[in-house]
Amino acid sequence: MANKLTLILLIIPFLLHGQAEVQTIEEVVILPEFTFGTYSIYIKANQDSSFQYNILDMENNHTLMTGKVSSLEPLIRSGSYRFNTPEGEPYANGSYSNNIPFRIWNYFDTDGQVIASLNYSATLQFLMNFGDIEIGDDFVYQARKAPKFGRKGMGEFIGFIKENAVYPPFPLINNEEGKVVCQFVIDKSGQMINARIVEGVNEDLDLEVLRVLSLSPLWKPGKIKGDPVNVMYRLAVHFKMP
Repeated sequence: MANKLTLILLIIPFLLHGQAEVQTIEEVVILPEFTFGTYSIYIKANQDSSFQYNILDMENNHTLMTGKVSSLEPLIRSGSYRFNTPEGEPYANGSYSNNIPFRIWNYFDTDGQVIASLNYSATLQFLMNFGDIEIGDDFVYQARKAPKFGRKGMGEFIGFIKENAVYPPFPLINNEEGKVVCQFVIDKSGQMINARIVEGVNEDLDLEVLRVLSLSPLWKPGKIKGDPVNVMYRLAVHFKMP
């Protein structure tokens, strides 16, 4: 799914204890596989006080999106959703709960075969297990020997994000873009912990960043004088329409 989004990754390790700040900037630009043009919104009241929320391509006579909302102002999505490509072919389906993507989201190829399944429930479980671990001030922003992802370090981690991240369909169909700033800690065992959003855009984009972070395997921990240390990173992910 690497060609479905634009990411500009800003990795910012800071030096500790008043030393000069150093910035390492990595940029990766990947355009969405497609974009949506003009469309019409069709809303129908249901008997259970919810609303059927459809996005229609009136010119080509097909549905781009269908789902339910429990509120229109503000728009609160709940229940199953289905998205189609601009040509009307199946693209993605999944569920929202109070505007949050959850459970399994499936993405399809042009033949209607599932090519990716995203498990947002596993993301929420990751945040419960590793999202708020108490380490106090026992971390550094830059170790003498930095944490290493895979064989090539940060460059390989950027490739990992490109390979696993998708441009969520609701922001895609609404031409929404923005920068999601997150931070995380690679602890003394190499586990990613305390992943969180520092500057968010919306529920879909924010949770997608956390989902990809939750997939990270163990790193080689950072070290100072041979001893492993907790190292904090800050990452800015730009979702950008062409």
